[in-house]
Amino acid sequence: MSPINFIVFFLFLIATVSVHGIPYHLNLFDTAGKEDFSKVRVMSYINSDVFLVCFSIDDVKSLVHVQESWVPELRQHVPNTPFILVGTKLDVRFQQPDIQVLDSSAVSPKQGKEVASTVGAYSYVEVSSLSADGVDDLITEIVEAAKANWEIKCAQKKKCPSCVIV
Repeated sequence: MSPINFIVFFLFLIATVSVHGIPYHLNLFDTAGKEDFSKVRVMSYINSDVFLVCFSIDDVKSLVHVQESWVPELRQHVPNTPFILVGTKLDVRFQQPDIQVLDSSAVSPKQGKEVASTVGAYSYVEVSSLSADGVDDLITEIVEAAKANWEIKCAQKKKCPSCVIV
């Protein structure tokens, strides 16, 4: 029997987090970024409260891709849902403090914030999955963005009997 190659399209995680002493239950979906999956991927956008649009801070091309592909896709399919721009691989900057100066393909914190503002992101956060730096800040931003989104939705409906942040 020959080996079967599986393509992971969708990862689902459930987490309970505490922000300002209040517990929140998060359902996190990680979808495949390949163009081949774009039609299927957008179906997962329905009923999402917040999006995380990620790029690698050590690769300016990934930030350009955010501007040219990811943000337009979100604006087309879910124009009123907030998104957080997330710079990943923060640990690389700490390993090489002069990365912005030495490597023109790197993204500085200032550049990340400027792009976040330009594309209309709710906020900008940098994180490291290796060291977990910035993860608490990101979780706080996720909850705050979701709460703000729900407040707007509830105000538009004039009532909100069961606002649950997911």
